[in-house]
Formats: sequence, C-alpha cells, structure tokens
Amino acid sequence: MLPGRSRASLEQRFREAFSFFPRQGDKAVAALSGGADSVILLHLLHHLRREVLPPGCALEAVHVHHGLSPHAGEWEAFCRELAASLEIPFAAEHVQVDPGSPEGTEAAARKARYDALARHMDSACPVLITAHHATDQAETVLLALKRGAGLPGLGAMLPVRPFGRGWIFRPLLGILRGEIEEEARSCGLTYVTDESNSDVSYDRNFIRHRILPLLEERFPGFTAAAGVSAGFAAEALILGEQVAEEDLARCRRGRGLDISALMELSPERRRSLFRHFWHWETGAYPSRTMLRSVFEEIIPARQDAAPQFSAGDFACCRYAGVLYAVDRRPGEPPERIRITPGREFAIRGEHWILEEDPNGVFGICPEILDFSRPFSTMLHPVSRDRGRSLKKIFGELGIPPWQRPWTPLVISGDRILGLFPDLAERNAAARGPGYVFRRLSPTPGDAVQMDAVLLSGEEHPSCAANLSGEELLSKAASRSKGKLPSGEDQQSGEEHHG
Repeated sequence: MLPGRSRASLEQRFREAFSFFPRQGDKAVAALSGGADSVILLHLLHHLRREVLPPGCALEAVHVHHGLSPHAGEWEAFCRELAASLEIPFAAEHVQVDPGSPEGTEAAARKARYDALARHMDSACPVLITAHHATDQAETVLLALKRGAGLPGLGAMLPVRPFGRGWIFRPLLGILRGEIEEEARSCGLTYVTDESNSDVSYDRNFIRHRILPLLEERFPGFTAAAGVSAGFAAEALILGEQVAEEDLARCRRGRGLDISALMELSPERRRSLFRHFWHWETGAYPSRTMLRSVFEEIIPARQDAAPQFSAGDFACCRYAGVLYAVDRRPGEPPERIRITPGREFAIRGEHWILEEDPNGVFGICPEILDFSRPFSTMLHPVSRDRGRSLKKIFGELGIPPWQRPWTPLVISGDRILGLFPDLAERNAAARGPGYVFRRLSPTPGDAVQMDAVLLSGEEHPSCAANLSGEELLSKAASRSKGKLPSGEDQQSGEEHHG
C-alpha cells in the first residue's frame, strides 16, 4: 500500500485519466522502456484493459533500442519477457543515434524514438500511450523557465494531443514519480534503471536530482503546484490560439500573411498571429530575434527590397505585400501525383487528402496533380475572353516565384480543373457538392513537440480549466493543424535511452 493512499487510489486516478482517451482509438501502442514508470503503465493497461480501452482496441508494447548503452540488449530482453508474461504483443525497434549530432544526443535519440514508435501507428486511429508523469511535468516547466519559454513551453505536456495519424496519450500525468516507484516496490515488480539518468551533466537530470528535491523540501507540494501552473498556461495558450486562428482567417492571402491586414491588429495580436502562422507553416515557433526582424526590418523595408530572415530549413520572405514561410530544403517536384478520394498524399513534407464535400471547390473529381507543365503553357480561365500563360496566371494570383514549381495543375481526364489546392473554375456562389483538398496533421517525425497538463499530487486528474475529455480532444486537435511546436517533447521526461 502507498503511504496515505491505497493501490485502488492510484488505479482510480489511472481510470479517470482515460476520460481523455480518444473513443475512436482502435490500436493502443504502449511505449515500453523498461523503467518503473513504463512497467507500471503496462501492468495497469493489462489489469484494466477491458475498463479503459474501447471494445476491439488492439494493444501492443513497443521498445526502442537506441544502441547508446552497453545494457541496451538486456533492457530489450527484459521488455520482451515482461510483455510475454502479460500476453501483450511486443515489438522492438533498433535505431541509429549519432552521439555527435549537432542537436545533441538526447534530442537525436528522442526524434529517432518517436519516428520508430510512429511506424507502429498503422491503424485507422492509433493512440501512442507514454508513461510521462507529474514529476516529469514539473521538470518540463522548470526547463521551460530556464529557456525563457512562452506559453507553449510553460504549458508543458498535454494529456492528449494529435500525433502522426492518430494521438499521443499520457494517463500517468496526474501521478508523481515517487508514487509510481513505491507502487512498483509494493507490488514486487522489477524494472531496469538507465545509468545515464544519474548523470547530472544533463539539464533534466540536474533538475531532477539537485533542484526539485530542494524545492520540495522548502515548499512541500511544489511539484504538484508546477503542474497546476502548467494547466493555467495551457488554458491561456488555447485561448490565445483561438484568437490567432480567427485573425489568421482574416489575414490569410494564399499561403502567406497579408501585411496590410496584419498591421491593422494591435502589436500583441500581430506577434501572436505571426507565431501561430509560422508554427502552422514550419512546425516551430519564431524566436524573439526573428519577431524583431519581421516587424522592425522585413515589413518596413522599401518596396523594391527583398528582405528575409532565415530560421533552420525555412526563411521568412516578403513578396507583393505578403509574408511567406519559404521552405529552403533542396528537392525537385515530381512530374505527377495520381490522387484518389480518401487516400493521403504528400507534397514536400505536407500531407493532404482529397475528400468529398457539400461545398466542394472542384465539381469534378480530380485525378492527377501535374507539376510538369511549362510556365509557357496557355490556359483559358473561365470568365476570360482569351487564353493566358501559366506564368501570367501565377503573377495575377500573387503566387511567389518559389511556390510556382510546387503548385501543380489539378486535372481530371484531359480537363484542367484549376490550381492546387483551391483555385478552381467554380466561384464561391456556384459551389455545391464536389471535392476539396484538406491538409492533414503533421507527419510522425514532426510530431515530437507540444504541450499542457493533467493536475498532479492531491488533485484528481483533470485538464487545465477542468475541460471535459471531448472538449480537450477538440482543442488539442485545433492546436495541431500544422506541425507541432517546440515545447514539451524537446525536453520530455522520458527516461531510458538504451
């Protein structure tokens, strides 16, 4: 029994956390490192499976072998035996991690791990279940403060959020590390310990072993309180993103931001909107330096200038009164992509799907995206008395030069329907049943980063502002329409990188 709590109490909080589990989930992938937290997670899933998982939901345990520890093979064998003892299907993924990676070993291992786990999310609505807990949450908040993070970082970890083609779910966020380890001991469960977790040269380990114990000694309940604060930050972030989403709808021009409309907003809303736009387009939030450059150098520059700010694989550029996120990664478009309603396809890392819609952009079902037509190709737009070259049409539509090679013609049979994704011969007034292209959530490799909270300690598991499970799923989905931001999982509490 836990001091002051019964085992049933821990189980009850675990059950309550599943009010956030996506009800449409048809496969649960449990991340199993072999540490105490993931061992408890797997035992609870085995014990309570019929109560917490939807009927027919498959369960699989997946271990990632990083090749970084001499004990990694032993840890894989331990996890395999544990899963077998619980009669849970098991898979091990071996990944290559470069210890000399410029992003750091921890970050490289984290990305490789999530990429490997995502490969097992192969059903209609898969859910990755991880063993992040309340102490991880407090560490993440402190790391965010160390970085001078904004709301995405201070919001820490969400109990549920989109990941790859499904969701990531964290049912232990309301339970402290000490409770988990005590539970494992009291139940006689064995688990493995990663020797790197005691290395205080890593920031998270330094906070775990040196900082949090002092804070808990001086301020009992600090760990739980940090989770509560993360919840308030997450609530503020959700509210801010709702406002930014409304502003984005008004200020969008094609794939960019209309500068005139942007500058009509208050300074605070301008910055919030640009952060939201940049995250949607690139998967990262802009730095303070970038924000200063955009509003103090790029926007005010003379009209004939071509100012830009480079940030990783992208650059912020201005063209014809519009701000764009320009993908600078090398690559050439394919000649053609054959498309079918309901089947995903990708264009330069962005995933799309063609769907039927009662207010469709295209009245005829598109069959092919054609990137190969030369810009001199003559087209005859509806409502025009004569043909125009594709180059002139691009110019009239304000499509910048760097986007043109990646803007295909939409074709059905021998008929050109328009330009991808939503420039068609049907004007809004004439629309009816037809087809639309919809951009999907991020690809698995990009979805390693996002944030908010289940309350911990004496609080029962609940999300920021006591949102219901359905409300949280809706808001989490609304936060994921692009690649996920660089908050929690850059410094996530996952231990054990064997």
